[in-house]
Amino acid sequence: MRDGDEITSHVQATRLDWPMIHGYEIIELMSENTELLITCDTLHTLQNEQRCVVIDARGEPDFEDAHIPGAINLPSNDLFDNNTPGLDLLPIPEIEARIRRAGIDQETPIVLYDDSGLIPSARIFWVLESLGRSSMSLLDGGFLAWVGDSFPTEAGPEQEDAFRGTGTVFTALREHRSVATKHDVLSAIDSADTLIIDTRTEDEYRGRTGVHTRNGHIPGAIHLNWQDHIQDLFNPLFRPREELQTRYTGAGADTAKQIITYCRTASRSSHTYFTLRMLGYQNVRNYSGSWMEWNEDRSLPVET
Repeated sequence: MRDGDEITSHVQATRLDWPMIHGYEIIELMSENTELLITCDTLHTLQNEQRCVVIDARGEPDFEDAHIPGAINLPSNDLFDNNTPGLDLLPIPEIEARIRRAGIDQETPIVLYDDSGLIPSARIFWVLESLGRSSMSLLDGGFLAWVGDSFPTEAGPEQEDAFRGTGTVFTALREHRSVATKHDVLSAIDSADTLIIDTRTEDEYRGRTGVHTRNGHIPGAIHLNWQDHIQDLFNPLFRPREELQTRYTGAGADTAKQIITYCRTASRSSHTYFTLRMLGYQNVRNYSGSWMEWNEDRSLPVET
């Protein structure tokens, strides 16, 4: 099983009338970017009015088995090199081409969903935001919530008339702005201005699993399991905002600090990346190589 399969200031809604859920309102995270978490009711309304592009981040077999009507299928793995041990990011021009082929433009709001705790959706969110895309949301609870709330589904391949963006052609930044390298992480270990967050299980963090060449964690990293963001894997609704905010501030996550997240392959940590962005943290990067890269480089330090 792939790692990705494991399971604030208010601004006016100038384009969409987004509600508040679990205490989340529209949050201005960057001058050009508004990050959102929306309910199934809201998505159903927006989709009927063709005011957003719906992206199913699951694999093609799951998509064809059942999906939200009118959704576009963009498996999160399509943005990564699945032939590399750490699921490396594809080159930026190739990511850009795949996003364009999927029907995603530069500005039409998109809503991402999946059925794996929203990790695949968060992966796409992280990559696209790193390359300059804004106006993105995750569907709270994902496909499980959609089905649980008795909204309609359809089966089969992607519809030719599925709503796609009709705005400016998506153009990626020439460099990632939300990706950390091993050199960034190494420099951050002794920096009081940076917080490193290990989002894996406690056993992985403590080095109890024994599945890698070296086991443990990056020195100085704190442990905050990504799964604590949601109710559980079978009910992946986000926990209340106040609870999540208390969790991170209590762990020393200051909005003035740089924050670097990591896991095994930057998949689970993309969920933490999304959660921090949703809470209003602006200086967040996800370590793309994560533990798969770090543990194999014996010049890099490890703690247990």
